[in-house]
Amino acid sequence: MADVDRHLSELPAPENMLTGRLFAAVSWGRTVLASLHAQESLAGALLPQGSGATAVGEALAVLSEARAAEPDDGRLIARHPVLLSLLPPSLGPRAPLPARTPWAGVARGAAALPAREGLRLRIRWVQEMQTGMVCEMARRLATAGLLDDPSRVPLLRWAELTAASDGAGLPADLPERLSRPHRPARPAAFRLAAGRPVPAPAGRATKGAGQGAGGGFGSGTAWHGAGERPRSPVLVVRTLDPSLASLLPGLAGLVAETGSVLSHLAVLAREFEVPTAVGVPDAVDRFPEGTRMSVDGGTGAVEEVRVTVVGEAAERGEVVECPRASSGDGAGVDTLGPAAGTLSPGPGSGPDPLGPGTRGAPNAPSGPRGGGIPLPSDSPLPSNCVLPSDCPDYREGMAS
Repeated sequence: MADVDRHLSELPAPENMLTGRLFAAVSWGRTVLASLHAQESLAGALLPQGSGATAVGEALAVLSEARAAEPDDGRLIARHPVLLSLLPPSLGPRAPLPARTPWAGVARGAAALPAREGLRLRIRWVQEMQTGMVCEMARRLATAGLLDDPSRVPLLRWAELTAASDGAGLPADLPERLSRPHRPARPAAFRLAAGRPVPAPAGRATKGAGQGAGGGFGSGTAWHGAGERPRSPVLVVRTLDPSLASLLPGLAGLVAETGSVLSHLAVLAREFEVPTAVGVPDAVDRFPEGTRMSVDGGTGAVEEVRVTVVGEAAERGEVVECPRASSGDGAGVDTLGPAAGTLSPGPGSGPDPLGPGTRGAPNAPSGPRGGGIPLPSDSPLPSNCVLPSDCPDYREGMAS
């Protein structure tokens, strides 16, 4: 990493370099990227995780701290190059940074990142260097009359670009080459037909948990990432797109139909202690925006939350929220009975674990038998509570 930093710092601005040196810089970048990717893989396999911090997390902290003082993206990135980890590399116009982000912790500097994240950040820096060099090459080819439009340089292969620099000219078929068409994102579940992804039939799954990716337990309101952000949002998406990183601070949960616990966004969500579940079948369809839901980052369980009027709260017109217990067949079972202030034991009854004057075990079973309110082990219910209606802080605790 020190070698890469030194080499990058010694490079002049592209417009001040001879064309031969532009090609030499890009060629060095092609070689060092292979080494950086290999070192990054080795670091992930052999080294401890350290603090668990990520380059994207550091960038979000920097952005929340520095955006108010510097609205210009270019100057902000020049001052804090770690912000490039929030943007994809591109030979086209640079995507804008998020306008603002909620407070995302204290910025500690790129030097404080674990080795693997430091290597990932250098990969992004080398890519940005290459982008600047190639764009300057394209401008010079256009000035010399060899290229009609600098934006068409991505249609050239590296060997063709180097050959053009040696006076061989550009490929004869370059005017007929077409830019890569925009392709929609792959569906969460698909099969291949004639080599192309075809969406799997709708309704392939209506039940089942995903894989827990950490972050603890949380509950809130389903949100698909567009429109007004609700209070205590649980972000429900089909894929863990890295562009969602700026939405992580303040989430009550993250649920994705695809991805793994090693997905970059899942790693970042753990850093922000956002309860996360990945591989949850049909999550976007099962949990429309506005649905009250809970996420267990340990087990991967994602459940709809029922709103039920209970006990004394019924007299005041208040409601309490309880996770919907799983019946084992995909259907939810309302573990709270009618608004009479009692618990419904359900079929195959047994003694009510939340009997008079007792709270019951925090992890008491709550399957088809009823058996009380399923609570996380760190439930905010104090020991002297008989029903949630007796606890003034119950709803706030469930939201947190």
